[in-house]
Amino acid sequence: MTSRKKAPDIISIVGIVGIVVSMILAMIVLIMPSVGEPRRDASTVVFVGEYNYFPNNSMKNTLRAIGFNMEVSEGAPDVDDGPAIVVGVGGNSFEYVYAYKNNPSVIGFVLVCPTFPEGSKVNGMNASDPLQDIAIFAGEDNTKDVSSISDARLIYERLSGDDTVYGTPIKRGGLFASKCYVNNSQNRWLSLSSFKVTNPEQLLFSPLFQNELAGYLSTSYGNNKTASYARINAYYVLTLFSLMIALVSICIYLAGVPVKMDSIKIGSSGYVLSGLGLIVVASIMVVGTMIPRTRDAVLRIVPFSSVMIVVLAALTAVVIFVTGKATKVTGRSSRKDSKLDVLVRNIVCAVAPAILCIEYVLILGDMSTDRMAAIAVIAVLDAISLVVLAYVDLKYAYVSSILAVICAVVLMLVGSMAKEQLMVKYGMAALVSIVGANVVAFPSLRHGTNPVFTGITHGIAVLLLLVAFI
Repeated sequence: MTSRKKAPDIISIVGIVGIVVSMILAMIVLIMPSVGEPRRDASTVVFVGEYNYFPNNSMKNTLRAIGFNMEVSEGAPDVDDGPAIVVGVGGNSFEYVYAYKNNPSVIGFVLVCPTFPEGSKVNGMNASDPLQDIAIFAGEDNTKDVSSISDARLIYERLSGDDTVYGTPIKRGGLFASKCYVNNSQNRWLSLSSFKVTNPEQLLFSPLFQNELAGYLSTSYGNNKTASYARINAYYVLTLFSLMIALVSICIYLAGVPVKMDSIKIGSSGYVLSGLGLIVVASIMVVGTMIPRTRDAVLRIVPFSSVMIVVLAALTAVVIFVTGKATKVTGRSSRKDSKLDVLVRNIVCAVAPAILCIEYVLILGDMSTDRMAAIAVIAVLDAISLVVLAYVDLKYAYVSSILAVICAVVLMLVGSMAKEQLMVKYGMAALVSIVGANVVAFPSLRHGTNPVFTGITHGIAVLLLLVAFI
């Protein structure tokens, strides 16, 4: 009697197709900023100022859509090759107007969230001095009290001669329209977002700001090309669409995957030791930040506290397993699969989320790599630890991750109460890295049969999230 070939699982196929489609869309988003070379005589938009992260990909796509070159300067920008539009970011951005107003290569200025300059640097400036056009972008400010208007409005009033308290702004945009002021000479521009902005990076990453910046640059400096809002919006729409498809497809695929039942039980001693590890790590972090001599050193390792808990749990599991105190519980899978099915399942569960994680981190912005070596070591330790935990005891792996989350939350709360902002920030980094890595890797931990894939996936996610966050 001939055996009938098992029909493909339609749920799994739909999930795999959706994951592939989401990867393709993410790749298109990554390629978009490189499409279309500006003309040789195109102006260069030079960004300089105060920001930790810069939306290199999306901003480059926005400027390419209107025919401009882009340059991000870490120090004093070199604008002598001209024509250049200097975009100053942050509180000291007006300094660049004062420094480059007499440079013939600079044809305009854009200030993002500036503060009113100290001293006499603004004295003598008006609607005709400097000669270049100046645009100012800042957050929401609806006050009608002259004594409490924002610095952005004060700078605009000084440079334009207009009154923003009694003047009537125009609205630009649709649902979340910004309020704009333009002087009679149309060489001074102020745009106030419909949202409160506490950090200039909030504007830089905003699609609303990028659309408005593109419209302003295209109208004021031309390059014989109107702004391609379709391309600018497509970047964000495809990013969101790709992410939604990826999440839904992974869930659809996992719905058709059998649950693995085999496990090894560590026992109560493992949980007790892991709890003690949590107390020790958290205590060292808290006490260390209170001592001036050790504060800086301890703060450097706070972002890695969650991974340290996982590593300690893995070491505990190894000791218990090697000493023979672990109990093996043999079960069976809810469905019998071929070796090919098992291989495909592990690849999809582990590799696909890792690739998507890499793509989305690259899409969201440039990564800070100051601590790349330390983060790489931590990621390797995390990957090895998750391999051990996934092999030894599935439940113990979950518990260790919960303890890691608790550690990060405790550090954030202590930092908040002590008004230690760096501790809050790095505690948040620890929390985001462990939670994000668990979301990416734990589906394969539950449904997969090879703990190596789980460890690699978790390590990659920790690496990318830590690099992106700190």
